[in-house]
Amino acid sequence: MKNKGFSLIEVCIGIALVGIMIGIGGPKIRRYIASGKDTKAIATLATLRTASELYYSEHGFPIMSRNEEGEDIVSSLEKLKDYVEAKTFKNIKDGKIEIGGYMGEDKNINYGGEIPLSFKNPNTNELGDGVSIWFAPDEQHQFNMKGEKWSEY
Repeated sequence: MKNKGFSLIEVCIGIALVGIMIGIGGPKIRRYIASGKDTKAIATLATLRTASELYYSEHGFPIMSRNEEGEDIVSSLEKLKDYVEAKTFKNIKDGKIEIGGYMGEDKNINYGGEIPLSFKNPNTNELGDGVSIWFAPDEQHQFNMKGEKWSEY
């Protein structure tokens, strides 16, 4: 009678091979997923800018709202809900947009995080026209995963 199945050695070799493939491919897959989130954040910013311009052209005034602390990006973005699809706001929480990662000053990549949105131009630190929206990177999130400045978008 012939045994059907795998021996213990064959199972161990199969598990080892799968582990090696995951070890090699895992970091690359993680980087691709994070890079995709960064691209999505940039596309979402472009969509919000277009919607803000459309809102301005229809209403004759910008979407920018203010409260005691200054600009209120959260209530301002609420005005755009009729101009964009609901899934656009899926990765925006409290005026911050989800990113895939950022490059620290030590040139190491850190995965995950959020970057705030603002009506202030981060290059001049001046309040814009109330229509234009920018990323407002803090000290930690100055660069995306490719080493490009978030403030350039």
